[in-house]
Amino acid sequence: MQSELDYKQFEFTPRQREMMLDLAENARRALREQRVRALDEERDFRPPLEPIDQLLNDISKFIYHAEDAQYKKLSLSKPLLINLIFELMQRMTPSIEEPTPALGAVQDEQLRLYYFLSFGFTYHFAMQEYHGYIDQFRPAEELARSQRFAHHYINTAGMNEVAVFTALYNAANPQGMGFHQDDPQNITEEEGAKLYYATTPASERDMDDEDGEEGDFLKSRFDYVNGRRMKLSRRDIERGYIDVTNYDVGNGVGAAQKAVEHLPRI
Repeated sequence: MQSELDYKQFEFTPRQREMMLDLAENARRALREQRVRALDEERDFRPPLEPIDQLLNDISKFIYHAEDAQYKKLSLSKPLLINLIFELMQRMTPSIEEPTPALGAVQDEQLRLYYFLSFGFTYHFAMQEYHGYIDQFRPAEELARSQRFAHHYINTAGMNEVAVFTALYNAANPQGMGFHQDDPQNITEEEGAKLYYATTPASERDMDDEDGEEGDFLKSRFDYVNGRRMKLSRRDIERGYIDVTNYDVGNGVGAAQKAVEHLPRI
């Protein structure tokens, strides 16, 4: 399973940026302490210093860019992202102190930041584990075919789902008879919202109805919209982690990522 997660598109609010700088400074201090302790160990028992040095370098770069307001979007390598998520999790550990309204507000901010940082990342690895398990039971020829035409994804966690849909629609090409149906003009987000909410996702009640199951499944996906090839799952768009394999087949490799890369993350 190929990964196209891109953590170079984080656009933090001023408050989130302040919190991230605090997390990064603490993480850097902790790593420096780990490095000093490692140097005190006997060489045969010393943990490798290269990963620590690389992570320290990543943190220093992040802090440098985060302190400069001209850098609107900030990059986080996956090791650095994991490190900062763990640092944030430690902050979120329940305190034995008497809760105060101010402390509750800080915890709410931390929870929102944790979700913002971790959702797309953890969902991606959960899907990797799932496919790794399922692949054990698939016929060899089917597995070989799926590896040849591997699925790829884009991470839109934190982006407005209507904005994502609108951007993907505007970047999509009409296919086949869709040329007769397509309006060549791009649409606004307001017009995109009307298209996006034109159908209702399948509900649990609908899924219990055997006769309606297939129709409800189709309504939960965007196949062709006004003649433009979409081939996207509504659920993926809502989750912020989209399988764009079939979208890119009709619109060009990397078309989906290029379409949404300008969108800010909330």
